[in-house]
Amino acid sequence: MRDTLADGADPLLLGQVPTPYPRQSPDQIRDAYGADFLAKLQTLTAGDWAVIHVGDVWHVVGLTALTPEKQSDFAAFQDVIGDDWQREQQLRLAARMIRAMRANYEVRRGSSG
Repeated sequence: MRDTLADGADPLLLGQVPTPYPRQSPDQIRDAYGADFLAKLQTLTAGDWAVIHVGDVWHVVGLTALTPEKQSDFAAFQDVIGDDWQREQQLRLAARMIRAMRANYEVRRGSSG
């Protein structure tokens, strides 16, 4: 199956439903499939197909692309992060104010009629 897929066969025509995992970090892959799977996957290069056996499960894996992780530049997101923080603080303050106003009122149910 691995060779057939490597030659460009459609997995659906082979009776297999592919499960794409685009843009998964090594931590996400390890959490989903385990450290052994990740270690074997990291030996592949883009375009490779492999059969990875972990535990009792066999996986036919095709690696389409490999993009190194990079550290985000805080300055590029500083305004968005600041706006999100400010909005969160406003929501917390509004919730406190509503709780304080609620403390000044007592709701009673009277009998109708």
